[in-house]
Amino acid sequence: MKKVIITGGGTSEKIDSVRAISNLSTGRLASLTALKLSAAKEYEIEYLCSKNALKPEGDHIKISICDDTQAVYDRLEELCKENDIYGIVHAMAISDYRVKYACNLEDLNGVTSLEERMGAVALDRRDKLSSDIEKLVLMLEKTPKIISYLRKWAPKAKIIGFKLLHDVSKEELISVGYKLLEKNKCDFVFANDSVNIYGDKHLAYCIDAQKNYQQLNTKQQIAEKISLLLKED
Repeated sequence: MKKVIITGGGTSEKIDSVRAISNLSTGRLASLTALKLSAAKEYEIEYLCSKNALKPEGDHIKISICDDTQAVYDRLEELCKENDIYGIVHAMAISDYRVKYACNLEDLNGVTSLEERMGAVALDRRDKLSSDIEKLVLMLEKTPKIISYLRKWAPKAKIIGFKLLHDVSKEELISVGYKLLEKNKCDFVFANDSVNIYGDKHLAYCIDAQKNYQQLNTKQQIAEKISLLLKED
């Protein structure tokens, strides 16, 4: 059977033991895609998602819980290095930033170098931070762009990426989606706008390496299109 990796839902970056920065992605589209591929009975699916994401149940679907960006990175790298990957559908909403330091604003008096000072007075985030802190200061740092590693890890795989923007023109959406495809050597990218995603409606443009595109209007249509793309030679 052909091994396909699907990522779904959204990552969550810890602030402390009980708080996190997250996003609103549910993993519904990725779950539908996994079920569609499972029904074809020709794929072994590795499904990576956060603990709160929707989880598909079907033949030959193995679920790995990966809550934060680093966990997704580590599991993807492991799967790609240990297996012959046929396809990767990277639909997960990966956090762009994670918390480096959390500090009480009162401890930052007389700051000369903000990062150095925050490092010196950073609170221990392994425990729950006190709710009595009036002003909590967070320093965020960039997370690794996971999509940029996929071609290196799985050079022969069909790679399908996703790009989400908010309230932009069709032309900009397709242009930005195509740039993502080119930069990361994807085979296809689905570009979508958050204002056109609600319920079963999910308007997206499937863009290929020649900048041709096709409009899809629902999550089900997108899942079916992904299934067709993986079958094509």
